[in-house]
Amino acid sequence: MEKAKKIEELQKEASEIEAKLGNRKLSDSELKVLFAHADKKRAEIEALERKRGKAMETPEYSLIIEENYLDSLREIYEERLKGKETGSFRKPKHLVNASTNIRPLTIEKASLFSSLDETQIAKAKTPPMMGIDLTRGERKLVNCFSMILHQRSQTIDDKSLNYYSGDTDKPKRVKYVNNDIIAPLPELRLTLYELTKVYSRKDNPSGRDMKIVNTLLEGLLHKTYYVELDPIEYRDRNNQKQKVSWRGRIALFMLGDTDNGELLIQLNSIFALQIRDFYVNYPMNYDKLLEEANLKLSKSRVIPNGVYIFIEYLASRRGVNNSYKHEIYKSTLYEKINYKWAKKSKIKELSDTISRGINIAKEIGLLEKYEEITGSTGEIKYIFHTRKDWIKR
Repeated sequence: MEKAKKIEELQKEASEIEAKLGNRKLSDSELKVLFAHADKKRAEIEALERKRGKAMETPEYSLIIEENYLDSLREIYEERLKGKETGSFRKPKHLVNASTNIRPLTIEKASLFSSLDETQIAKAKTPPMMGIDLTRGERKLVNCFSMILHQRSQTIDDKSLNYYSGDTDKPKRVKYVNNDIIAPLPELRLTLYELTKVYSRKDNPSGRDMKIVNTLLEGLLHKTYYVELDPIEYRDRNNQKQKVSWRGRIALFMLGDTDNGELLIQLNSIFALQIRDFYVNYPMNYDKLLEEANLKLSKSRVIPNGVYIFIEYLASRRGVNNSYKHEIYKSTLYEKINYKWAKKSKIKELSDTISRGINIAKEIGLLEKYEEITGSTGEIKYIFHTRKDWIKR
């Protein structure tokens, strides 16, 4: 009876931890923990049975198995809590480039998109924009998608069909230009409450928090973007380097429901396109770092969208070709931060945004130092020196 009561207590605690872990499937690293505990305990049981010369009785065996399972869950839960602050997640560089390079769609470019023609662009009072133009709240939500995708995906076997596919083992796949460039359509299955926990970084988000996330979801759901991925670099089947361009009008995700009340978020394949080799690393607590640095330096909880763009752009240039030094002309950076401001010559606003971004980049450990020099054209340009040790392991 004593063993049965102990087993019941262990099962109760295991159920409580399972509830905290939520409905998401275990990641590869978490499965390793589970299997490692099981293998070790199995070996211990077999050794004990050999020593005794007989098989272990069922109550004792069940107790040992339940204790072992609980130990595994405790370790997984503790590591997941740590994972909120340490480690990193990937975003495909195609996604980062498309969301940090916003510019008007010109008449010359219009013919590249099957849904547009030159007359539409010429008549438009406000021409459509190229790139993924996001508000600061939408940028944070996209970061949440990428972080959750990284946590829930099979990320070890990059030859497998389910590599970076999220909560599905059999993802639909999309071809870009030719059969050498194929990306999965990742899926995330979670409740609005679970998504809000990640977005708000609160264990018990409020109804207001959930409303904010739901509004962002609904808003993004009905937006489409003209995207140009140029170049997409790859090696063909003969291992020869190739470059191609891809252009299209995309939505970032589609939304559905599951039988158990979870949201089914089918992400656009740009969230996984060439993520094995062509990606940007961000700290797992990236948005927390930004918000805390902004609050400390500017006494504000609101991060300007231009600052988000600057930080993401700087992160995307860090370590390219093993270099942590990046040069960019001031006018080019102005257009990247806010194209409309640049065209209206709102130099003070642009300069203030970049200055704020530089200070935050230093505060979060991304930027070591920077210089302003006169380039060969006579124009001022920035030289940014990013840090190798930005991502904490």
